[in-house]
Amino acid sequence: MKKLLSLLLAAILFSLAACTAAPAATTEPPAAETAGTAAATAEEEPPRKPVPSPIEFPDYAAMVGEDTSVAHLREVAVKAMRDELTVQWYPEKSFTYNKTGAVSWKNFRLYRNRTYQGLPYTSAGMGIYQFLEYYDFETGCMSYTDASNFSLAVGNSCTSAPAWALFTVSTSAGGGCISNFVTIPNGFIPLGEVTYPEDVADFTFYPTDRIVNENGEEKILGAYALAQPADLVVCDYSGSGHTMMVIEPAHVEYKPDGWIDAAKSYLVIQDQRADDLIVSEGKRQMMRSGRVEYKATFAELLASRYIAVTVAEFLGKKPYEATAFRLSSEPETPEDLNDATLSCNRAIALVRVTLTGEDGAEKLIARHLSTRSDIASGAVFDFKLNTLINFKNDRRLPKSGSFTLTVTAVAADGVTAAYSVAVTR
Repeated sequence: MKKLLSLLLAAILFSLAACTAAPAATTEPPAAETAGTAAATAEEEPPRKPVPSPIEFPDYAAMVGEDTSVAHLREVAVKAMRDELTVQWYPEKSFTYNKTGAVSWKNFRLYRNRTYQGLPYTSAGMGIYQFLEYYDFETGCMSYTDASNFSLAVGNSCTSAPAWALFTVSTSAGGGCISNFVTIPNGFIPLGEVTYPEDVADFTFYPTDRIVNENGEEKILGAYALAQPADLVVCDYSGSGHTMMVIEPAHVEYKPDGWIDAAKSYLVIQDQRADDLIVSEGKRQMMRSGRVEYKATFAELLASRYIAVTVAEFLGKKPYEATAFRLSSEPETPEDLNDATLSCNRAIALVRVTLTGEDGAEKLIARHLSTRSDIASGAVFDFKLNTLINFKNDRRLPKSGSFTLTVTAVAADGVTAAYSVAVTR
């Protein structure tokens, strides 16, 4: 396991897997602007109206409820990724950020007077709950506008989007945060008769074009034909890759000789993109960073060397597990929190530390939003609290008086756990 985590972290530092999409035309040039111009623009902008449809806080665990059938779990996972791709928002102020990982341009301008749909494409590799930490549920205003750190603090990528969606229903999917990690050791099982060495944890060393060539067209097309909602198709070779989620059962057509007709057969997918698409809906225009319904023929998928994968829960090989948090020790003092590890069988989306004073006022002291680096390292399953704050002598904590420290964690399916310690100094 230690060797595997080292490989995952090394691969993240070595390469940024980019979505293989060509840039769509935009009405605004994606050129970088100076900080002074950005500040002046923000000051001149008038108040704007809320987005047409602000999202409500999603509770995927409640959506699963008592129905843990495979079909229902698939529906929840598809819905979770759809939320990532359709949340409507606008930035609190206009600014330019560096779209690290995009194949085409790097600098991208976000405008306060424009409505955006879907989490922005960045290298952060976060899910919906991390994004909603900065989201106003009444207006759709997104408050995080630090251009210098935006790509590491907000948004997702083509593979982290379906990964966080699968985390809502699966505890077998592990480190698939970048396309080259959507592998067997990370919990992603090839569909059908497709095989490759089970110890391959990184497609960088065993790319999908090799897998396609070694298995042959018949097996690869047969695997596409088995795809169901929430299964994934992934390609990763020659230094680039992409991951997409299937949203309908495969549409399969056969030739008179009984072979699959790759040109007529297709999958309907949803995916996060490196480029941005302008979509007109009536008189409104919105910028989308993902496609919510797209037909990809088997022939197109084969040409791009995609393989189809799924998770154990969808094959009936592992039962659905309800989210369970565990703190390594029962906290009675700040020192106890400092030495504790917060564990969860499902990926942890975020951890907050708040302080409640004697007047009852609550103040956010520190917050950690899980990134794809945390997925790769395993920190989303075992989080050391002292990496967030030094509970013993952090300068943000009062030197005297009575107060309560609370650690709150939110899992990928919305389940929340809280641990509190009363302190008197």
